Amino acid sequence: MAAPELSVCFTEADVALFAQAAHDHNPLHVSASYARQSSAGEPVVFGMLGVLACLGYMKPAPGRCLTGVSCDFIAPMLVGPTYQVLVSEADPASIKGRILDGSRLMMEVTVTFQPGVLPSEVVAWESWPAPERPHDPDPGTFVAGLTDSGTYAPEAGTLAQLATRFSLVKPCFWGNRLAVLLLSSFLIGMRLPGRQALFHSCRIEFSPLTDGGPSLAYETRIERFDPRFRLLRLVSDVQVGGHTVASIRSAAIVRPVLRPAHQDDLRALVDPGIDFTGQVALIVGGSRGLGAAFSQLFALSGGTVYVTYHMSGAVAAAMRDAVPEARQRIHLVAGDMARLDHNQALAERISRESGRLDYLICNAAPAIPSLRIEATAAERIAHYVHESLALALMPMSVCLPLLEQRAGTCVFVSSSAINDPPAEWPHYVAAKMAIEGLVHTAAKQYANTAFVIARPVKLLTDLTNTPMGRHGAVSPSHVAAEILMCLHQANPPGIVTVQAATVGQET
Repeated sequence: MAAPELSVCFTEADVALFAQAAHDHNPLHVSASYARQSSAGEPVVFGMLGVLACLGYMKPAPGRCLTGVSCDFIAPMLVGPTYQVLVSEADPASIKGRILDGSRLMMEVTVTFQPGVLPSEVVAWESWPAPERPHDPDPGTFVAGLTDSGTYAPEAGTLAQLATRFSLVKPCFWGNRLAVLLLSSFLIGMRLPGRQALFHSCRIEFSPLTDGGPSLAYETRIERFDPRFRLLRLVSDVQVGGHTVASIRSAAIVRPVLRPAHQDDLRALVDPGIDFTGQVALIVGGSRGLGAAFSQLFALSGGTVYVTYHMSGAVAAAMRDAVPEARQRIHLVAGDMARLDHNQALAERISRESGRLDYLICNAAPAIPSLRIEATAAERIAHYVHESLALALMPMSVCLPLLEQRAGTCVFVSSSAINDPPAEWPHYVAAKMAIEGLVHTAAKQYANTAFVIARPVKLLTDLTNTPMGRHGAVSPSHVAAEILMCLHQANPPGIVTVQAATVGQET
């Protein structure tokens, strides 16, 4: 029978507390700048933290010990949203917990309890010289039978705080139980596969021994690695004093590394007949993906480009430095382009330094979470559309008068998704369609300016850089080259030209 609906809202403090207690400092969870380059676009809540949240709502019968934990991490959980927690008891020996975002299942865990001797006190874990950075092994070394071993101890003080925060100060979780749960996260996020890990699933079987401390000893063995899905399966034996206290079977996806384009490869995409020398472009959202490729190609074609970014300063600098031949023509500008005052200040700077603006490329968009049209996500959908619209409206409001003076061109990077909407992207599709409407209206007001709406197909970017997401994705550099060719051609002023499919076909 299902219990009344419960909820959990993870905070940055929760994530930091778990990271310190578990010694799991994987950047996907603790670094905003790193996570911004992932498919989630922001730090992801530790999967095992979700397990702890579910455990806190479970009420096993008195005298029962935790004997098993089986969990599946289905979708990334984020800081901020309020998730629903459903706890149901199939029988006294098995309790299931699920975390949902409305009707979307984010993770589920099944926990087993059996009668046994409960530990009488919390373990005193020893201070342990934990690593600060995760391993980053080459997936080519992931062969069956490869082992990794060591010792482990959670950070006792923050573990106690974590237990209090999630109502885990219960005898059934004492001894080695919580420590082994944290160890499972540490092994995935810090050891194998380490830096590029995305926790997929975990099956833990505990022995009747509840002894813990002052440390745990582990040996992890690679069971197999499937390169098609980049899925790594591991088996870990956990011991205390030479006696096995738990067995962990876990699986993790090894996230691909997205390699930047080389200057020679970019140069090969530039048509020798294209020359933007003396012309100036403003790329809103130009540090990564399609925006980065366009910034590089425009500069390699002789143009001067102002590239805006919000948070990814190191990424923006790497993009600029990747084309040393054109580095001096790429000007990086930090700030929030959804703010009118920032756009006004930037427009004044461009006029002062360059004396003209020929192209405005509106490419910026917030990270795209998966959402459904239902009450639990309604405010997030509205906020996403508002933020997306501002990222195009504010630059256009300030820069269109400058383009009108030069008979310039305004480009909005839309998406082919508006023709075939993904089921869980209503906010993204609504935002793109709204901005397309804005562009069509702007063309009626600025008769001396040309307008281009680009609707590229799925691109291989940080958003799609997953084993499944990469399937069918197109290189941003090739699409940027097609947009560049479109801009080099004469686009009639006061009319919207829509470039669809691979961007090279006009509809």
